[in-house]
Amino acid sequence: MLNFVAACPRCNGAKGARIPTPWAQRRLETRRLSYVGSGDAVRVGERGQLSPDTIPTAARSFVD
Repeated sequence: MLNFVAACPRCNGAKGARIPTPWAQRRLETRRLSYVGSGDAVRVGERGQLSPDTIPTAARSFVD
């Protein structure tokens, strides 16, 4: 899973974990479209893998 960090519920709460409003979710999806370029991986809440072509060069060393 790309960009996933497991944390305990207390830690998540301390970081202000919350579910974004529908309006905020739409803004996130629009923003993600600008750098992902396809509708496959932009839905908020989905944790699908990105193709290697869409992963920035600096992040590839962490994924491989």
